[in-house]
Amino acid sequence: MAWFRGDCHTHSARSSGGELTPAQVVAAAREFGLDFLAATEHGTDENFADWAATGFPVLRGRENITPDGHWLDIEGRLRVVAHPHAPYPGGTFTLPPDGFDLVEVWNGAWRSDVPWQADNEAALAGWLLDPLTRPAVGDSDIHRAGQIGVAHTVVRADRCTPGAILDGLAAGRSWITDSASTELTFEARRGDHVAQIGDTLPPGDGEPELTVDVRGVPGARVELHRTDAYALVEVRHPDGRMAALTNAIRLSETRG
Repeated sequence: MAWFRGDCHTHSARSSGGELTPAQVVAAAREFGLDFLAATEHGTDENFADWAATGFPVLRGRENITPDGHWLDIEGRLRVVAHPHAPYPGGTFTLPPDGFDLVEVWNGAWRSDVPWQADNEAALAGWLLDPLTRPAVGDSDIHRAGQIGVAHTVVRADRCTPGAILDGLAAGRSWITDSASTELTFEARRGDHVAQIGDTLPPGDGEPELTVDVRGVPGARVELHRTDAYALVEVRHPDGRMAALTNAIRLSETRG
């Protein structure tokens, strides 16, 4: 298993507000240090051949825009709630959550004047109420140059293929960050058992030992969210902006 960096919410000039060709988006992704993308044009996937022609690993997707919110369809398999609290008409997600697999808790720059990127703290707060139901993802929602990868999702998979990446995302074997230089390891141990992000720690005697290692975030502020059922980590920059956020490790209850 390895970790692959990807941006699962991207647009070219085919989408409203987009200014780049698929080739330009892919070139920026390569330069940033990403391993894969999902092409999610507004309401269509008709130009997917242009994305595939770049030779870069690109998942086929689309962004569905409704009066009750936006959502991403990736490879016809994963349904992702997009920027769920965006403060503009049709931006706030009010559809029934059943049937959606993931939630985008981090869209673009953590702090932004762009309306669809102005809801990250609200999206995070909503997700933290029940982080085990739907894993979190973070994406750039790129429309213009300079936006790729901020944010992006780092996925644990056995290879960088659509099926393996989708498996990792669906299982929550992932964490989110704003920089390709950020590295994060989060593990739970109990006896001889070790669980990583997205795993379930097998039951056993004694409290689990949780370890976090963060690199590439000067002055990082690390906060552990821990309940009897799970543990997850958020990492903030000194000014309060999010630097990294993990999905949960499921913790089995200790039994006598």
